Amino acid sequence: MLFGSVRSDNRPAGGAGGDFAAGRLKGQCAAGEYGAGIAFTTRLGSTPGPAALLCVPLPS
Repeated sequence: MLFGSVRSDNRPAGGAGGDFAAGRLKGQCAAGEYGAGIAFTTRLGSTPGPAALLCVPLPS
């Protein structure tokens, strides 16, 4: 799963871990996935920071 932004997560509503930063923007992979890549932006006019999270299934 590739997130276009860090404004959501990939877990179901009742997923383990809870909402670890209530009211804050974040990216989180689902159970059984890991963060394989993080894109970082320094685009003109944007605040530098994480822009996308690549979540992939854990190997079997």
